[in-house]
Amino acid sequence: MQAQQTNVPATEETGVTESLLALITKGDLGKLTPSQLLDYYAAVCKSLRLNPLTRPFEFLQLTDRRSKQTRTVMYATRTCTDQLRKLHEISIEVIEAKADGDIYIVRVRGRTPEGRIDENIGAVPLVFSYTDQAGNVHSRSLSPSERANAIMTAYTKAARRLTLSMCGLGIMSEDEAQSLVHDGLAQPAMPQASAPQASAPQASVTPQATETPQEAAGAEAELPPPAEPQASAPAQASPQATPPATPPHSNGQSTRRRDIPPAVEQKVRQIRAAVNEQFDGDTPFAKWQNFCGWARTVSPQLPKLGLEHLPEEELDKIIEELKALDIA
Repeated sequence: MQAQQTNVPATEETGVTESLLALITKGDLGKLTPSQLLDYYAAVCKSLRLNPLTRPFEFLQLTDRRSKQTRTVMYATRTCTDQLRKLHEISIEVIEAKADGDIYIVRVRGRTPEGRIDENIGAVPLVFSYTDQAGNVHSRSLSPSERANAIMTAYTKAARRLTLSMCGLGIMSEDEAQSLVHDGLAQPAMPQASAPQASAPQASVTPQATETPQEAAGAEAELPPPAEPQASAPAQASPQATPPATPPHSNGQSTRRRDIPPAVEQKVRQIRAAVNEQFDGDTPFAKWQNFCGWARTVSPQLPKLGLEHLPEEELDKIIEELKALDIA
């Protein structure tokens, strides 16, 4: 009895080749299937001796301003740099920390037990810019709490950049990724599993076709042929019936809440209009990030919860602060 050979469709081979080529030449992870991406993620974690369950890497979608093309890359989170610093026994000392105009700069030096030495810096702005109704750009100094957070961010950014450099990783840190998002050049990305799920029923049918002619004939004699197509049709239709993930609003916050009271909805629309019209940013997402930085003292949970989920009292405070700046 000769075993039947299963041929991979040419379209599937082409898709795999294009995905790997995009990964090798451009570092684009967006064209990988979920299974390929999972294997790649696990391989990177294994090579660096990192625990993948702690999510040492997350994904970011970069946008080219000229070509408008996007690509998905990985960046190192705080968990990644903390684990690497412990594994390689990297000790860090601060060489210099100073305010140079409106920028706070921290320079650090790292050492390993083998005697390797490296240096790096971290820098953050100490002012916040916004636009009034007349289109004029204004800048204000950070509040004491905002200034304290900015200084801590500078120390953290310097330490993380130094750790990745000493470990030989040419990958951006979490702070650099947040800066790109703030400037509207990138946005957080999560690989979608909807497209591969649609092709999963086809992959499950393929092994059934590898039966010998005798087994296939016996199966056709015992069971009616239409039974399997009827069972596979719902499996193929289920990914299409699954509602897509709710897209973020144009100014960045989630719109998943559907039971929003009318009074709260009116205030949310008022704040959205101020954000979209008066705050700086090349993209609506960048405007939303600038607004969150401005409103951090009034509502620290705003970036995580979104306007719709904030208490009405905090919405009133935000509107009062906007009116004080002649924005709302």
